[in-house]
Amino acid sequence: MTGKKKKNSPRKKAVLLLTEILKSKDKTDTDTNLFQDLTEFNDTDRSLITEIVQGTLRQLKYLDRIAGQLYNKKKWSKTPHVFRRSIEICLYQIIFTDKIPDYAAINETVGIVKEMNGNYWARVANGMMRSFVRDNDRFTDLSGIDDEIELMSTELSHPVWLVNKFTDIFGPDQTRMLCMANNKRPVFSVRVNTAKTYIKEVLQSVRKLDPHAVQSSVLPDFIRVKNIGSVLKSDLFLNGLISVQDESAGLAARLMDPSAGELIADVASAPGGKLCYMAELSPDSDFIALDIKKERLALVRDNCRRTERENIFYVTANALNLPLAKVDKLLLDAPCTGSGVLGKRADLRWKRKPEQLEKIIRLQEDLLDTCSEHVKKGGVLVYSTCTILPEENHIQISKFLSKHKEYFVERAENFVNSSVTDKNGYVYTLPHIHSTDGSFAVRLKKRVEI
Repeated sequence: MTGKKKKNSPRKKAVLLLTEILKSKDKTDTDTNLFQDLTEFNDTDRSLITEIVQGTLRQLKYLDRIAGQLYNKKKWSKTPHVFRRSIEICLYQIIFTDKIPDYAAINETVGIVKEMNGNYWARVANGMMRSFVRDNDRFTDLSGIDDEIELMSTELSHPVWLVNKFTDIFGPDQTRMLCMANNKRPVFSVRVNTAKTYIKEVLQSVRKLDPHAVQSSVLPDFIRVKNIGSVLKSDLFLNGLISVQDESAGLAARLMDPSAGELIADVASAPGGKLCYMAELSPDSDFIALDIKKERLALVRDNCRRTERENIFYVTANALNLPLAKVDKLLLDAPCTGSGVLGKRADLRWKRKPEQLEKIIRLQEDLLDTCSEHVKKGGVLVYSTCTILPEENHIQISKFLSKHKEYFVERAENFVNSSVTDKNGYVYTLPHIHSTDGSFAVRLKKRVEI
């Protein structure tokens, strides 16, 4: 007779989850799914696990500097994965949270390390953490870092290459504000399915679940919430009356301005949030959802079923070789570095590398060229990203327009709130200015006479 499998504690689960995320350095599209595999835990524990893991990811470089001083700076990155993640999480809890006493955090950390890595590493963990508690001011002092970029990179836990890029684009003061915004606990937003219900009624219901909920000033059919967990368990979500979506993503759908009778393609559609929004805005349009992987397209189908959108065709296809006739409108939500979503996807800070940027830019350029051929004369191509780097946005569109004289820009302020548009007529949001994810979108019109 076999005994029951011992249930993981929330903090052990957090260690295992963080280890999985940081070991899979080449994966950038599946890590959010790992947080869905927490069904064995109650709501409080799920919230704790998510907070610990995401918080540690947001502060990772700062925590690793401290850990390196406590252990050995040169050898710290060579220690066992679980041991390293356990120390980072323990430091995060002691420095950034007050939910557990220091001694309890240390004792549980030592227990996890002992179970996973043995007595030797447990003794090391115990010594490191008790040294930190005795003299934390010395270990958290950053005055020894002379280089301003390195100091900001360490203090605000963003990689040097990104801090350099942000500083070149925005200047040091704005870069500091941007990185600080990325390190805040994110505020989520939900989109009201106005094809099925009314904004006012949903807002009243959401406020019963989260008294802090407020209607968006950017998109009136969006509601900002702090307690996303309770909202996701509600009948509002289960019955398709609301969907989780950042306002910045909704702006691209609004820029499409779907109308009855149009045939509209959504390329690289997964997970389907923008597509569902367009289908809610225009129930009498026909939509084609395209994605390269069947399992990703299944996510789109599930989202559309939950919101009861049925006017959608699903096609598995490579966006560089579209099996598609010409359509009235096409949305290209292009692969990108994700530099605009480093608050909600802090893991991307440590997974994206500067050498990947050129490859991503070339792919975006090829996708734009391909998709532009599948739009009818007089039709619309919307290019959107969740990055804030000019090479992927403004410069990319300048190159496209220089090659494709048949297209011109229709200014975004004619379709969305001007507060989220720039002087070029593009949608351009920044976390520290708009309190949304960072994003970019442009509406390109194909001339009737070419």
